[in-house]
Amino acid sequence: MKKRVLCLLAVLFLFAFALGRADFGDFSGGSDYGGSSDSYSGGYSGSDYRDSYDDDADAPSVIVGAVVVVVLLIISACSKKGKSGASPAGAKPVDASTLEPVSALANFSESEFTGKLSNMYVRLQEAWAAGDLKPVEPLLTAPYYAQMAAQLKRDFTDKGITSHLEHVSVLDVKLIGCRPGKDSVPDRLFATINARFVNYLTDKNGKIVRGDQNDEIYMQYEWTLERSADIGAERTVNCPNCGAPVDANRFASCPYCNSVIENSGYDWVIAQIKGISRNTVKH
Repeated sequence: MKKRVLCLLAVLFLFAFALGRADFGDFSGGSDYGGSSDSYSGGYSGSDYRDSYDDDADAPSVIVGAVVVVVLLIISACSKKGKSGASPAGAKPVDASTLEPVSALANFSESEFTGKLSNMYVRLQEAWAAGDLKPVEPLLTAPYYAQMAAQLKRDFTDKGITSHLEHVSVLDVKLIGCRPGKDSVPDRLFATINARFVNYLTDKNGKIVRGDQNDEIYMQYEWTLERSADIGAERTVNCPNCGAPVDANRFASCPYCNSVIENSGYDWVIAQIKGISRNTVKH
């Protein structure tokens, strides 16, 4: 029991220092995480880029280093009691056994949708690097858009930090399964996306504060998407205030009069993105 408490404390310490990540969904970081037998695996993101540029970060680096050493020693002691070869984990994937095959979804083309997800992924990364998520608002549920827009502002824009995402490439998209909805309960679909990119952060003076322009990062994500159970969904609706056509999923704001638009028959939107694993290839 005592060792379990120590392990818990170590994890809490790590969470305190492991908040600085940089791709959309905030899953890329200073170290690798997750673990599997394929080439997309990695390890837990354990560094906080904010320590290197926050104006109010006045703790001596020696103290931070000492804390990290202590935490690593505790984790090492705990891991010896666990399974041999175990590696730190990313987010817990959905249990595929609880899902139905995607063929249970009406009016759904698997081949078309995998291509659509690849396009959505690239658009998200471009918007994140540009520091403006407004162009991809229709791709996200309202709560998830609000969450990510606030995070981008708090951790990057307000601090003068730019996340550079270059050579973005989607390597693989797999649809895991679905949970068909009914009436007011939306259809839900789960997918994994494996991608490769180069990521580094610069401050307001253009100085690199974390990452390397030569390192390739391999990420595996799990996406949760949802759509209205009304499969007659239309992506383009007319603004009830000014009548302008708007590209909208469930919620969007009119680019002409800023009215909030709700579309009861909405198409697929991203409700959540989880980072499953990360692996860095240094060059």
